[in-house]
Amino acid sequence: MALAKYFTKDLLAIKQVFSQGSREKFEQLLNSHVVEIAFDDEVSKMEVQSLLDLLVRLTSRLYPQLKFSYLGKEKGSAIISDYIKKAKSINSQIEIVDSASSFSIILGRTPAGVEGKRIYVGSDGWNAKLSTINPVGCGSSMNPFGAGVAACLASSNAFRYVFQEFIGRLEMDDEVVLDVSNLNQGTSNNDFPEIDLGVIHLVGMGAIGNGFLWAFSKMQNCQGVLKVIDDQTVSLSNLQRYVCTDELSIDKVKSAFAKEFLKANSIITEPYNMKWAGYVAKTNEGNIDMVAVAVDSAKDRIGIQSSLPHRIVNAYTENNITGITRHLNFGVTACLVCGYIPEKKMKDYSQEVADNLGIPNLENQVRHYIAYDYPVDDNLLMWISQGNGIGIEDLSKFRGQRFSNFYSDAVCGGVLLSLTGATQNNSKMEAPLAFQSAVAGILLASEVVLLKLGARNEQFPNSSQLYPLLKIKSSTNPYNTQLSRDSSQRCICYDKDFKLVYDKMWNS
Repeated sequence: MALAKYFTKDLLAIKQVFSQGSREKFEQLLNSHVVEIAFDDEVSKMEVQSLLDLLVRLTSRLYPQLKFSYLGKEKGSAIISDYIKKAKSINSQIEIVDSASSFSIILGRTPAGVEGKRIYVGSDGWNAKLSTINPVGCGSSMNPFGAGVAACLASSNAFRYVFQEFIGRLEMDDEVVLDVSNLNQGTSNNDFPEIDLGVIHLVGMGAIGNGFLWAFSKMQNCQGVLKVIDDQTVSLSNLQRYVCTDELSIDKVKSAFAKEFLKANSIITEPYNMKWAGYVAKTNEGNIDMVAVAVDSAKDRIGIQSSLPHRIVNAYTENNITGITRHLNFGVTACLVCGYIPEKKMKDYSQEVADNLGIPNLENQVRHYIAYDYPVDDNLLMWISQGNGIGIEDLSKFRGQRFSNFYSDAVCGGVLLSLTGATQNNSKMEAPLAFQSAVAGILLASEVVLLKLGARNEQFPNSSQLYPLLKIKSSTNPYNTQLSRDSSQRCICYDKDFKLVYDKMWNS
């Protein structure tokens, strides 16, 4: 058995959840568990297929051993074979086993007599369902949102079980029906009619963007145009939580990859290999109606809001929280920038990068590598080697890489964390687990659909949060709340000229 080639990024994500514990201990835990995915004849339903697809995409990125079981009356070997291929395309080093499982995720309506811990998972349109007692089954709708969130919650329960010795008190979900359309316990209408989404701008094809893309790939009753704006390529470390990617996706342009992934969908995908500012300047597109924001920096969010789209939905992950914010009326309700006004002077990005590279005193030199995306040379490798106390031969494989790709793999990918014996301080770096980012992207996609269906307005709370690593409780997780406008009035939504232009554009 072997962990994925990009396990150092998994390690970074795990260490952000549990500050204690060593790499060796985490590897030992993962290698000692077999995660099973079991299903029955309900696999013919679209919701079951969506749930299974995402479960495989999530579990195969972390666990070195998977087991597939078919509980139906018909022969399921061909179906299992397809999911094994998918798992191995994501992690070529994964081992598919027949031994007893320690944690089983069971779909369908067939009770399973399995060893170890188990959780039944299912969906019904907008509703995600879990139970530790009885099968919950799936509905017959074409709605992927309940299924997608259910897969993420099941993955969260598996993670909590495997790492339970690091959790003070293990709390797994017992009986859950979570309505994705309003993030409350209960039920809502199962499906949605065939709709034209119009033109949607997705900014950012990172981990959250991948969750968004996955959801759109399962919506067979929607039409529209999806414009994907991102200026980066897929790197090895991205595979840790980019649920749409596999090992053949490495080095592909992210925006073009999105078009390729949606090629069988009725939604027209237009890729733009550039940043948002470049897109706005090149297309000279005014009156942008709806933007789905899946970027990871306050600076990028400020740039998006300053171009004054009509409506913005924003997704984020931070401190084990998945969040959605809605910005539907600039200058009246909280805008996207309101949540990102700094309360104190922030460290320059170049200084932050230098700190994460272990060379804080060389910020000026690092700034040039960032500005011109210089290739990694012997000077940079020598500085990092000396600053972190590691052999330069361990860094030689990065020689010649563009600086942006190097930083993504070596630092954001956790390679330096591994080489320095887990002493590296990457406090500014977010590395969520795959299911945390995926559920953020799925919720982001659901907001786009709900806005188009008229199910969102200014009376609905403009901020929703979900704690994927905690038990779902109706009172505290998840919850909807009202995000207030910036109280300091420093935000651009208080600027009369910005407000005047917005009102003129959208006849507010």
